[in-house]
Amino acid sequence: PPNSLIVLDEAQRVFRVRTAGSKVPDHVAAFETVRHTGVTFVLITQNPTFLDSHIRKLVGQHVHLRDAGLLGRWYYEWPECANPETFNTAPIKKKWSLPKSSFGLYKSSSLHIKRKYTVPPVLMLFIACVLIAAFLAYRVYYRTGQLTTATPAKPVAAEQGRGGVASALAVAV
Repeated sequence: PPNSLIVLDEAQRVFRVRTAGSKVPDHVAAFETVRHTGVTFVLITQNPTFLDSHIRKLVGQHVHLRDAGLLGRWYYEWPECANPETFNTAPIKKKWSLPKSSFGLYKSSSLHIKRKYTVPPVLMLFIACVLIAAFLAYRVYYRTGQLTTATPAKPVAAEQGRGGVASALAVAV
């Protein structure tokens, strides 16, 4: 119906990728004029490359939600279909959380799976660098402290008759 919102999950099942040069199917070509009816489609897929290239070229807004583990979920938006791997180039980026009011509106197979959070490798590397830097700073401080508090060595008296360094050089020549 006009002015409707139609949400299609797993859209790659309906709009599969075609071989290059093949005829555009009628149901795909219909998207060229759907905006004239006021109908809005929300196509959901794991990756836009799973969709027909004709559909991707007609996309007017691309939203990508990314779960970054301990860093939370992020919302990325482009004015056209984009590669989600280049999320750092998205013109709109913001932290995002699932609205709790929407939990009852859908059933997801992942609801019964508890996510195992892992520490990102970059964070582990950062922590290791901080610990190593702290250890090295302590060692440098400890050693310079020993140098400044060390008791000076007592001068050794030169033997009589040899005359110290000058005599030693003369004897060695």
